[in-house]
Amino acid sequence: MSAPHDFHFLLLPEFSSIGFMSAIEPLRVANRFAGELYRWHILSVDGGPVAASNGITLNAESAFDQVSDARTVFVVSGFEPLSDYTRAIGDWLKRLDRAGATLGGIDTGSFILAEAGLLAGKRATLHWEAAAAFAERYPAIETSQELFEIDTRRITCAGGTASIDLMLDLIAREHGANLAAQVSEQFVLGRIRSARIISACRSRRGTASTIAS
Repeated sequence: MSAPHDFHFLLLPEFSSIGFMSAIEPLRVANRFAGELYRWHILSVDGGPVAASNGITLNAESAFDQVSDARTVFVVSGFEPLSDYTRAIGDWLKRLDRAGATLGGIDTGSFILAEAGLLAGKRATLHWEAAAAFAERYPAIETSQELFEIDTRRITCAGGTASIDLMLDLIAREHGANLAAQVSEQFVLGRIRSARIISACRSRRGTASTIAS
């Protein structure tokens, strides 16, 4: 059996709790059915606890800059992602990219990747509420209204429950559709949504955003 697939999640202050938990839980359930396929690691800016937008605080394993080797890294942020962006975060992500890591953004985590110059030439998505602000700040980056996008070592996700759909897709790619269906059934999902499912609320592109510059 191959080594488990390690996921590192960099949680920025005020991150989306539902977006993060919806990414973790499919991995946990996949392990329950098929053994240790996945491991996950929580990172924060300083290695200390980090609070989500709902006030729940999670402990981190380490600071992001203590990780020099990672296979898949997701940045999870919230309403004002750029207020926590630093050159150190950008440089760290670029080092991981040069080493061959797959980089992702959940909810507004796409802002962090874009600010670091890591979405050039890629197709990306993010939470619909922040889409207009993203397009204005990064007009050269192609964006979509999909639940998630997977584009050559870049993975972006709209967040919320779309993180479940993303992880089910990744599980199916690595370990087959049957396992993904088993995991989906545990969440009492009527069906697995593809990336092309677009909810009605995401078509409301004119909603105001509070993204910080």
